[in-house]
Amino acid sequence: MRNAAAHMGLVDPSELHTAMLTMLRYVDSALTVKAESARTFWGEDLAALASELLSEAMTQRRRIVAAKQAAARARLATLLGDLDETARTIILASLSGHNVALDSEVDQPQTCPVCNQRGWLYCGVEMGDVLRDEQSGAKFVARTAHPVTFMCFVCGLDIERDELDEFAFPDQVELEPLAVENDSDPDEDWLRDR
Repeated sequence: MRNAAAHMGLVDPSELHTAMLTMLRYVDSALTVKAESARTFWGEDLAALASELLSEAMTQRRRIVAAKQAAARARLATLLGDLDETARTIILASLSGHNVALDSEVDQPQTCPVCNQRGWLYCGVEMGDVLRDEQSGAKFVARTAHPVTFMCFVCGLDIERDELDEFAFPDQVELEPLAVENDSDPDEDWLRDR
């Protein structure tokens, strides 16, 4: 703890604030999963401070998301201008129809919360343990996609990381298991197939 405090003196205050809020979010998530109270973890004195800082972070995140939504609405209004309903429908369908998934197996199409057109959740992949099918002897690895960012190429909405929590996007998506050759590394197999 003493070393952490010494290092904090060498960091820009805004970077330290951001790092502390990130740490608080991780701890808060872990406490939720473990069903442990913040008061038990932090103690009486620090639990109130942690709660206040988390509330401040949530409010700041909501302001950022609201500003991004307003910018996306403004872009959409500029794009569609004074077009009649038929022209609007054609333009929206055309722009929404672009398949912009970087990895069609991993990235997930989602309805944009601003324009109701198709946007994309871009995801990172977490590889699970190598498992063996008892009957066939085949090996496979479970994979889970975790959303990192959402982008809509119609209205320009761009939501990143913890901002995704402001919407009803899935936290994770289970992907088809990846077949693994007998002695190969599943990460190498996945990268080779890309």
